[in-house]
Amino acid sequence: MSSIGLFIFLLSIGASFVQRTTGFGFGIFIMTMLPFFLPTYGELETTLADIADVYCCIDNSHLCFDPH
Repeated sequence: MSSIGLFIFLLSIGASFVQRTTGFGFGIFIMTMLPFFLPTYGELETTLADIADVYCCIDNSHLCFDPH
C-alpha cells in the first residue's frame, strides 16, 4: 500500500470516529482533508465529493446489515 493510501485509510478512520461520536461530519471531515492528500484533485470539487460519498457509503453500510 502506498503512503497516500495509508494516509487516506487513516483519514477515513478518523472521519468514522467523528461520524460515530457526533452523528454527522464524515463528509465534512473528508472534504476538508482530502485536498491536502490529493492536490491534483483540489480544484475538482465534484471528484472530492464523489470520493467522500463513496467513503460515507462504505462507512455507513453496516446500518443496512446490522441485525439489531
